[in-house]
Amino acid sequence: MQSIELPQIFALLDTVPLGAYVFQLEDSERADSLRVLYANGASEQMIGVVPSQVTGTLVDEYFPNSTEDEGLAMSIRQAIVDQAPHDFGLVSYGDKHFTEQLFTLSILPLGPDLAVTLFDNYSAGSSQNTELDAIVEFSVDSIVTWDLDGTILTWNDAAERLFGYSSAEAIRQPIAMLLPPDRSDEFSLVLDQLKLGKQIELFETQRLRKDGTVIDVVLTVSAIVDRSSHMVGATTVAHDLGRRKRNEAHLQEFAAIVSASFDAVASVGLSGLVLSWNAAAEELFGYSADEMIGTSVYELNFETLFEAGTSLEVLQARSLSGERSVPFAVRAHRKDGSEVVVSVAAAPIIDGAGGVVGIAAAIRDMTEQHRLELQLRQSQKMEAVGLVTGSIAHDFNNVLHVIRGYSAILMKDVRDEETREGLRRIDQAAQHAAEFTRQLLAYSRQQALVPELVDLSEVVESELTFLKPMMGDMIKVTTELMSGVDNVLVDRTQLEQIVLNLAVNAHDAMPEGGTLSVSTSRIELSEKYASSHNGARSGPHLLLQFADSGVGMDADTQRRIFDPFFTTKPEGTGLGLATVFGIVKQNGGHISVSSQMGLGAVFNLYFPLTPAPLKRAVDTSSARTYGGDETILLVEGAMTVRLLVCENLAAYGYTVLEAADGAEALQAAHDHPGEISLLLTSVIMPEMNGQELADLLLAQIPALKVLFTSGYPVDTVIRQGVVGAGSAVVEQHWMPDELARAVRDTLDHDLATTA
Repeated sequence: MQSIELPQIFALLDTVPLGAYVFQLEDSERADSLRVLYANGASEQMIGVVPSQVTGTLVDEYFPNSTEDEGLAMSIRQAIVDQAPHDFGLVSYGDKHFTEQLFTLSILPLGPDLAVTLFDNYSAGSSQNTELDAIVEFSVDSIVTWDLDGTILTWNDAAERLFGYSSAEAIRQPIAMLLPPDRSDEFSLVLDQLKLGKQIELFETQRLRKDGTVIDVVLTVSAIVDRSSHMVGATTVAHDLGRRKRNEAHLQEFAAIVSASFDAVASVGLSGLVLSWNAAAEELFGYSADEMIGTSVYELNFETLFEAGTSLEVLQARSLSGERSVPFAVRAHRKDGSEVVVSVAAAPIIDGAGGVVGIAAAIRDMTEQHRLELQLRQSQKMEAVGLVTGSIAHDFNNVLHVIRGYSAILMKDVRDEETREGLRRIDQAAQHAAEFTRQLLAYSRQQALVPELVDLSEVVESELTFLKPMMGDMIKVTTELMSGVDNVLVDRTQLEQIVLNLAVNAHDAMPEGGTLSVSTSRIELSEKYASSHNGARSGPHLLLQFADSGVGMDADTQRRIFDPFFTTKPEGTGLGLATVFGIVKQNGGHISVSSQMGLGAVFNLYFPLTPAPLKRAVDTSSARTYGGDETILLVEGAMTVRLLVCENLAAYGYTVLEAADGAEALQAAHDHPGEISLLLTSVIMPEMNGQELADLLLAQIPALKVLFTSGYPVDTVIRQGVVGAGSAVVEQHWMPDELARAVRDTLDHDLATTA
């Protein structure tokens, strides 16, 4: 009942010209546990206390005399416990806040722990003789006043609905017309009880409607007294028992639905005070219903997410206009201080007159979904940046390849030492730039891999031994490296790069010194963990953990820590941790970080266990002569690279046919009168890729050998299906001799792959 009717009652009491306080009894045994849940505007006029000052206080904080024996608080408690209204008539009250004054006063129970007191300052010359004259206008129950002769004096709308008589038909008629024939003596019996100073409370009986039907009602009858406390009449409050039972059943059903809901359900009054709070809301926010009901909803510190211009204030304005809100996400704070992301769908609470008296809200916990969405967006961003980064590095590598290639060719012919030194410096600068592109390729997961089974603990220990002098005396490095754990299939050089980058990052995070703890262990990642961590896979893994006691990171930094070119260091490149991220992902692993400001950071790197190593049929140590007299069809879109390859292969004795793309290659093959022994083609080309070109030429020249060139790793182009698994591929970081060797090997041996 509380969650359904309170907003309507509060709205109703705001229109009453009488002072009204709604009390909540927190402990049924103690009258001093009464707390003021609501005070209307008229109460300030009656006693001079601003409603906001008294709302939320215990009864004895503003009305100390009320808790004395036989005081007002005892009467309010009794009315709630007995669920019986009580009319005091004219009373005198005064305390430290108020001088002694006369008030007309009555109490009406509102529910199992609530009651409203209605009062008028009789000393101030109120125009009302008693507050019951006003009650008849708004009560949901039938309220009829009658004089000592039994003549009806007032008749409210609820009486008209209950008994079927209009006000004009009922006023000045005898109250006995409502009595069934078998209960005609009830009027005199009730009047006698009232004259003896007794009150008739919750008296179940029957009454007669205008249409002749007999209905079950429960009555409360109170005497009306004048200023001299003489009885001048009585008030009968009648409640339809049948309707109450139907309403109670409906409310119980509705309350059961709300209580059983997995979503938090709450209602809020127009002032922002919480009116109802179900069990799911208790579980979600950590506050009990007793803690929240009567307090401000703003104590949850809601912060709007995603939708600009949407706030609780906007929601309230929409609800006041009768508009239902589209669910929107907000961040709130639980009782323990932790944050929770929730979706709020709200609708206005409408009273019987069509007015908005509050807001009902269904609230769903979206914390985990929000976290996964952020994780997915971050992953998508990293993938997009990786593609762009890899493309830039690929093109830049072509330029460096040409620089280094021509430098190597020139150095063979130049004898002047000064000139040779200049060429060496050019080559060194190009190598340094190539190191930079290798970092970019590592981030974008397009760096060439040479995977092998390695002992993770051995590699880490070896690299840390090398790095300890760099860490300095102020940083203590401790290790807990498991021996005998399963080996992991990774590129050893890249693994060493990971250890170096994480050690440097930890060093920079501890400018005043500290401890770096490094450990390895075997761990099983569950399906649940994998499903909630984008990019992770379930199954057995080796865990490499780096934990430092440094300055730590805030949440925003953690979200961006693996972004390329993001750095918190004055002179950092922002590629160190980005490179670590790319290497781990390229080797099939997963990385996570946790940190708090001032409490250091922990990096967890998970590498999946692999049953067997990859096999690469490569022999780059051959000392054979790499030259020949065969004809080679070269297909390369980058003109500078194409010219370099032509000059290089021609120097080894080969005849080279040039083509910029697949169409030109097909035409060149058609026009050439002699035999073509080898197709040397780029893998990635517009309109027709290298594999498609090879398939067309092999249909015409079955004995044709094919060697693909790629700016991307062999593993990548084969794994992505760009070329077949049995193809020979050479990566475009070769030097002139290396390309000649790859060409000769392909012509002579038909190897699966060439690196």
